[in-house]
Amino acid sequence: MTSMLQKLEQGQAELAPRRAEAEADLLRFAVTDVLLFWSNQESLHKLQAELWQPVLDWVADKCGVPPKVTTGLDVPEQDPRLVQALQQSLAQMSLKKLSAMLAAALEMRSVLLAWALVERRISAEEAYQAAWLEEIWQAERWGADEAAEAKRQDYHRNLTEVETFLNMAA
Repeated sequence: MTSMLQKLEQGQAELAPRRAEAEADLLRFAVTDVLLFWSNQESLHKLQAELWQPVLDWVADKCGVPPKVTTGLDVPEQDPRLVQALQQSLAQMSLKKLSAMLAAALEMRSVLLAWALVERRISAEEAYQAAWLEEIWQAERWGADEAAEAKRQDYHRNLTEVETFLNMAA
């Protein structure tokens, strides 16, 4: 089995000819980011505020506008300045960073968490805890599902390898 680290090392060259497509995919994915959808359940909402709000505050500072969040199912319409700031950041990223961001975003269902990870605003551990907050919270209340736990551990390992890849000399 190929590790995430090996995939990232090989992926940079493969990403070069499809960079524009990858950037566009990340921008489309960003508007349905997991961090934009908050729970109505009080204890989960409190945890989301602890883990998610610092990332959202960082994004707001970086973009000059806060991301719009919801407790509903409708996708909140984002200020164009937020999308433009993300687009500019993606365009300026090295292939290494972009490759890591794409992999991390897919692992976490979150472009915003991946962005914070790639920019070293959060660690892989913090990214994992934030990305899988709802599942971890549910497992603590109703018991862990063995298959789901194994899958989360794979995600955790992959995010750690993304962080290792980012820390490797170019």
